Amino acid sequence: MKKGRKRTKDGRRAIFMGLSAVLTVVVALALPASGADKFPSNPVKLVITHAAGTSNDVEARTVQPFLQKYLGVPIVIENMVGTGGRKSREFVIKEKPDGYTLLSTGMPSCQIGEILFKGRYQTLSFTHIYSLFSESTALLVKSDSPFKDMADFVEKAKGKTLSCAVPGVGSTAHLNGMILTRYLKLTAKWVPYDGGTQALTAMAGGHVDYVICDTGSATAMLQGKVARPLMIFEDKRDPRYPDVPIQKDLGYNVDTIPSLRGVVGPPNVPADVVKILESAYAKSAQDKEFLAFAAKSKVKVTPRDSKEFSAVSKSIYDEIKGEEDRLNAMMKPAK
Repeated sequence: MKKGRKRTKDGRRAIFMGLSAVLTVVVALALPASGADKFPSNPVKLVITHAAGTSNDVEARTVQPFLQKYLGVPIVIENMVGTGGRKSREFVIKEKPDGYTLLSTGMPSCQIGEILFKGRYQTLSFTHIYSLFSESTALLVKSDSPFKDMADFVEKAKGKTLSCAVPGVGSTAHLNGMILTRYLKLTAKWVPYDGGTQALTAMAGGHVDYVICDTGSATAMLQGKVARPLMIFEDKRDPRYPDVPIQKDLGYNVDTIPSLRGVVGPPNVPADVVKILESAYAKSAQDKEFLAFAAKSKVKVTPRDSKEFSAVSKSIYDEIKGEEDRLNAMMKPAK
């Protein structure tokens, strides 16, 4: 009898323990997620397509402390240089879509890299988070260059082959340069570098005659009077450089390619995570301290939320895709 009672007690204990385990699971599922499960609870990595000192890098570092302020976690910047930005895009698109790996990339260089250079990524598959900056492209010379202004540059360049440094083959600057030189019937020897900073350094060292790159990369050299802009490729004058003419001022009937900068994540980042990241960028964009810092850093703030950024990205993609044959022809050396 005692043995039977012992078995009964053991059986009841096993049943009780089993029920307790089930109840623990049910209660755990019913409770709110723990702090470790909330986003973000770890540092967020922001991959930059170009080297330190380029406009993409400067912009990312300008907003970095404000993102940290509104997200409450460190933002770790990693410069992943190579193949005109395709290396970093091909890396990020394969990462886990949890919001902890993001990419700061330029457009239309992202679309150009996919369409013209067959990058192993799909621009429209990225989760578009926020676009905070845009940038102007400029034609610059050394401060002591014999080219006084754009008219003087065109006059002295006729019948010659001048060397021009650009931040990568097929970059926005390169394409704008090809559009302009063909319109003006000038011949250029294109010398590509991995970013505007390297291109400008080549010009400062006297290795090329001029450079076409984004004004963000040129900020330090412009402020230090090392470089001098002859023109800016824009529909309207850049308020940061109000005295520099644009193509319309010079009588050039030519369209150029605009450039903006945005942050994307791998495909299928959850909507709630996107909302948190988008909110942090939006709050940063309205932060008075950030705006003052951005103005001092000479970066151009043009906020676009996730929806608008996605729409602009698709519009750029469709435009580049529609001009694919013409752009590929432009990439071939002129005869």
